[in-house]
Amino acid sequence: MQIARGRLLGLTQAALSVALVGSLFGACSPKATEPAQLSGECSLSLGAVPPALEPPIEWKAPESRITAELELSTALLGRALEKEVPRRLAYVKGQSVGAAGEITYRVERSGFAVALQGERLVVSTPVTADVEVCKRLGPLCITYGSCQPKLRADVSLPLVVDRQYRLGPSSVHVKVVQGCVLQPIGLDQSSHVYKAARQQQAKVKARIDSALPNIRGDVAQVWRLLHMPVSIDNTVCLRIEPTGVSQQKPKLRSDAKGEQLLSTRLAVRGRVKVEDPCVDPHQASPEAPLPAPELEDELPKDVDLEVPLFIDWSSVSAQLTRVLTTQPIRSEAGTVTIAKVESRAASRAGKSKVALGLTLSGVACGESWFLAEVSQDPQRKVLVLTGVRALSPGALPEQLERALGAALSQRATIDLPVDLSAAPGTLEGLVKRLTTDLPPQIQLDLAVGEARVSEVVAQNEGLVPVVSVGGHAKLWAR
Repeated sequence: MQIARGRLLGLTQAALSVALVGSLFGACSPKATEPAQLSGECSLSLGAVPPALEPPIEWKAPESRITAELELSTALLGRALEKEVPRRLAYVKGQSVGAAGEITYRVERSGFAVALQGERLVVSTPVTADVEVCKRLGPLCITYGSCQPKLRADVSLPLVVDRQYRLGPSSVHVKVVQGCVLQPIGLDQSSHVYKAARQQQAKVKARIDSALPNIRGDVAQVWRLLHMPVSIDNTVCLRIEPTGVSQQKPKLRSDAKGEQLLSTRLAVRGRVKVEDPCVDPHQASPEAPLPAPELEDELPKDVDLEVPLFIDWSSVSAQLTRVLTTQPIRSEAGTVTIAKVESRAASRAGKSKVALGLTLSGVACGESWFLAEVSQDPQRKVLVLTGVRALSPGALPEQLERALGAALSQRATIDLPVDLSAAPGTLEGLVKRLTTDLPPQIQLDLAVGEARVSEVVAQNEGLVPVVSVGGHAKLWAR
């Protein structure tokens, strides 16, 4: 019994000893919810070995597109035809037809109807004639027969240029709807009507084909103008490298008032480069051969100018260093100062990234690396960092890592190398240059939006912000 009591006493004393030791150690250890405080200069040494980075993404400069919408009212076309083609097409009186006597006839047309058949414009008009045949008897010519033949004239014009930028040939058909049977004698003279129709058909076709415009000359002139630099300011200009020409298949539609409108779109594609400084604003780039046009079912209606800018990494690093070294970075884990920022191109999971090496002093010394994306702050018109993450999480105390990330997100800015407010005026000037010497009845409606940075890509040579300027150009006549 004494032995059992002694063992129980020993176990109780041992348990009290363990509890006492545990309480002493617990009192000396920091609580799990409190941050680890670094104390003293360079309490944490980070080293200065650059990290291994994923290479930048493969990237190609986007194409720009200058599109002009062409819109023509069929009513205007009808009025023009009314002026050019008189109602009375022919009038002959007392023309000898040999033994049959003399013929008198009058040929008149009706109004024009305009339609679209595939890629061709078709203009149609009914034609009627009054024919009388008489036999001369002394001073008199006694009418012995008459007829009223009816015809239909269809003129078809192509609205799509061929590979040589030519329109044509036209197609002219004069169809005899009702022949000529002289009444009351019943003599059929329709063969004479068919012969006359064929003769007129050939004449009209030759006249139309000779009047077709020189589309290739106009397109070649625009192509040459595109190789001229476009000034942005006194030192910077744009150079365009045109690569292709497209035409949309023509369409016939009705507007809100029920008016028929014939429309198509023409577009020039190419890539734009910024030349800074502009070597010679009056010197054209080497002219590429004019390519054959491409026919598209549908073309985007808007002008889209995509301008890649370039900021070398030394400039990016200098700007970030200037804005990030002015204030210390404070956190519950301690305070550091950014002495220098180094920027490089990188990527992660197929997305373009900027790697940022921060040279720190204070409680942590050495280089700490972060990854971030770059986008535009539309209010301040500068580039900022987004999605900032530590390249090696855990190398710094969590509180200090978060504080550095917040400083990069909130304070880091990169200036654009050009003034975005000048971009809309540049696009407007370019479109107007390409649409000079318009006929007086052709009007130009041009609307240009604000410039914005559509994407920012990190490449080995530097940071590439792409400035997008959109608009809409319409040439119309009604």
